[in-house]
Amino acid sequence: MDFGKDSIKYDPFWLGEKKIYAWEEIDVVVIDRGNGSAKGNRRNKRFDYYVYFKDGTHLDIWGDSRMNIKELKLVDDRIRAKGIPKFIEELPDISKLKEVHGDHPETDKLIDQIICE
Repeated sequence: MDFGKDSIKYDPFWLGEKKIYAWEEIDVVVIDRGNGSAKGNRRNKRFDYYVYFKDGTHLDIWGDSRMNIKELKLVDDRIRAKGIPKFIEELPDISKLKEVHGDHPETDKLIDQIICE
């Protein structure tokens, strides 16, 4: 996935082609506790950050990606600046997130800003 100034690009492996969306094509963002499964990167992330586009496509840009917390914060800042609605489906365990992501004051602040603001 590539989050540019004007667009979001991703390569859905099942289609074999790049899809490009303008930021204005995002309908809503939903944060969810995630399922905590042990597959892939998800075991260390402990929440999902779904971006729903107006055409019905949705992507978990956090739980299913290699993005780090600082990169997610930059995307979240842009989503907020553009006035895109953001909702919490099921609140993640904030203390567990902070523990998993290093329990460092800077990281803790990023997690609070992404999830709680």
